Amino acid sequence: MIGSDDWLHDVLSRILDNSLNLLNSSFGTALLGALLGAYSANYFSWRTQEKRLIVERLRAANSARSVSFALLQFSLNMKSQQI
Repeated sequence: MIGSDDWLHDVLSRILDNSLNLLNSSFGTALLGALLGAYSANYFSWRTQEKRLIVERLRAANSARSVSFALLQFSLNMKSQQI
């Protein structure tokens, strides 16, 4: 009988059993491996991009600091020559 809860329970039970059988098969293992591989590749790509961004910011800060020190040293040398 379609309207009873037993029918729904049987259908859901069959779907769950078929899903578990699929995941326990070699296809399910390959599918799970492919999904985990794609996720880890995405994570490593994001981590590499974040590292590049941090290194780029550090290099920009270092070059700005170097220019500031060079200007300060030039100014001090000019002042000592003026005196």
